[in-house]
Amino acid sequence: ALKLVNKIIPGNKEKNNKFISAIKKQQFSSDLTRTPMALTLMAIMYSDDSIDLEELPANVTELFSKFSDYYLDKWDASKGLSSQYKYEQVKNIMGFIAYWMHSQYITEISAEDLYGLLRNIRETHPFDELNDITSYIQKLKERNTLLCYDSHKDVFYFAGVAFQEYFTSIYYDDSNETELLQYAYNDWWQNVMVFYNGRSPRRTVFVKKLIDHPIPQDGKSLYNHMHLLSKCMQAAHLIPNGVAKEGIRNIIIT
Repeated sequence: ALKLVNKIIPGNKEKNNKFISAIKKQQFSSDLTRTPMALTLMAIMYSDDSIDLEELPANVTELFSKFSDYYLDKWDASKGLSSQYKYEQVKNIMGFIAYWMHSQYITEISAEDLYGLLRNIRETHPFDELNDITSYIQKLKERNTLLCYDSHKDVFYFAGVAFQEYFTSIYYDDSNETELLQYAYNDWWQNVMVFYNGRSPRRTVFVKKLIDHPIPQDGKSLYNHMHLLSKCMQAAHLIPNGVAKEGIRNIIIT
């Protein structure tokens, strides 16, 4: 982590030293410093002269959200308020794509399969962005940022599995989070649940469901339960103290 930061912030010794000191003092969430993608994004953000250490996001979800906002042009002032409407559509479309890929346990999707997926999404949801799917896919190829395109293999993939996990979490909300809970002890889905809880850090519903969820009585599942519950509670860092204590008790008893 220290070597990485030195490479990303080489020109400002004062900023470099502050950032490294914050890592050593565990000032940031351990999830940030142990995740190369998150640490890289945070260091890039901090390398901006206008960003102070205190302004860096407090959790992984907020960090990925800020970078997704940037790459999806949420804050492009030249586009006015209409860009917000478009941004929400694009973000949710990315969520559908990520969810489908994650549910298939894959990290690449062919252009042909993506076309069929977007056509199905357009039939069930009123996304104006998908009125011309061929043109939309062409835009994705040209933009080549969060959802990248490999012209040799003719496939799309997210810029790191972490972004696929983040956008998969966007697919879920109050109406379908029970489906997400069924993957509670599946390693492939753990980060999706952490991102999901980080999106609404005051919300207690999913944490309470996880506390009450039946745990398979085998060593790995017991460990996964403790690990997942603690990470979800860290992500949902504004839940009431009473719920946090209930979660801690559950971890100890488990």
